[in-house]
Amino acid sequence: ENRSNASLEFYGSHDILRRDIAPIAKKLLCCAISYAALKGNVYISDKHTKTAIPASMILKYIKTHYATVTLEELSEKYSYSFSHTSRLIKQLTGTNFSKILTKTRIEEACRLLTTTKHSVSEISSQTGYGSVEHFNRTFKAETGMSPTEYRRTAAKGGIPGNGLDN
Repeated sequence: ENRSNASLEFYGSHDILRRDIAPIAKKLLCCAISYAALKGNVYISDKHTKTAIPASMILKYIKTHYATVTLEELSEKYSYSFSHTSRLIKQLTGTNFSKILTKTRIEEACRLLTTTKHSVSEISSQTGYGSVEHFNRTFKAETGMSPTEYRRTAAKGGIPGNGLDN
């Protein structure tokens, strides 16, 4: 974030550069940091304890425990406050915990829909949704189709990748 703010200052009085290029540069920087974090090349420093935690550990924990993980659980696990953990995730990924968790859950649901014969209700439960209705609404919002439509379309070979817009 500090580096991206420095890049914004660099553009200074050049309004067209600041308006058009700076947001793109900031987004690219966030993507680069996220990628590096997933590869284990970014560490989160805690100035109070002088320890560093690989950012990849936090992101990997979310991806591994997507069905049950909460922001409170992450905060406790890595000994950060709730708000500090939330800020770190936002700085590392450019998005918030809730969006990362939703994307991870829906990606897993897509995988299960295309590789298993589990019911939509079972997949909803396996991916951490408390109700099938909530799962169906979220799935449709993320993919543009219901889980059943997704499964049918995927079976016909009509869905490239994981079916999500990245």
